[in-house]
Amino acid sequence: MEWENSKHSRFIAVHDVVTMLGVQKCHALPIFHALTGCDTVSYFSGKGKKSAWQAWSAFPEVTTAFLELSDSDHSAGDISESTMSLLERFTVVMYDRTSEPQ
Repeated sequence: MEWENSKHSRFIAVHDVVTMLGVQKCHALPIFHALTGCDTVSYFSGKGKKSAWQAWSAFPEVTTAFLELSDSDHSAGDISESTMSLLERFTVVMYDRTSEPQ
């Protein structure tokens, strides 16, 4: 993976990123990206990737929901209540990391 800006380039080894994040989080990244805004999906109002990443760090349990949604056998109308609860909690945490679950 090459990272460039106007003055410098550097190479970042993908296997180092996987080691740092962990395999589960890496598998969950595409859903995180789609949920938090990408080319074809709107983002949460006033919340960019950095806020969403901080919320994920504060609420790592949502990884389970991201992994369920990334399952290729999963159909759009078949989202479990536990997954929906995790996604709802993740959304709340994005806007208020100090909120307590109800």
